[in-house]
Amino acid sequence: MKQFSFLLLWLCPIVSFAQHNSKRKAPNLRGKIEIISLINHKEQNKGKYYYKPCDTWNIDRKAIYYIFRHAEVIKTLDLHDVYSTYLCYETGKAKIDGKIYQYSINGGSWFTLSTKDTTYYYGCAQDSSTNKYFLSGIDEPN
Repeated sequence: MKQFSFLLLWLCPIVSFAQHNSKRKAPNLRGKIEIISLINHKEQNKGKYYYKPCDTWNIDRKAIYYIFRHAEVIKTLDLHDVYSTYLCYETGKAKIDGKIYQYSINGGSWFTLSTKDTTYYYGCAQDSSTNKYFLSGIDEPN
């Protein structure tokens, strides 16, 4: 599964792998959040065999607020080693404490918040109440 997850991660065009700048503080997801836009990317791959898990996955603005509130910053190494990656994702813009971020939420219980020069990675592994919004949680060790 790890090799397949890596392949999917490599193929996924929306995820930016900009260096996480550890000197910059990650956005406060417990502060004021406004979801400005939400784009579902389901239709472009609908019906393709590798996309089947995504056919029924969908999140709305209420779910995004919940996901943001219950996520924790993760390292990119953890993203590759712990989380599954799917070809289904939701993107959009959010205003967090007055600053605009692009977000990309993956069906594998992780997401990114990005500005022009920085990408922050978040995961929802520590809070099982978010599981209902994703296709899978963290990958358990074999």
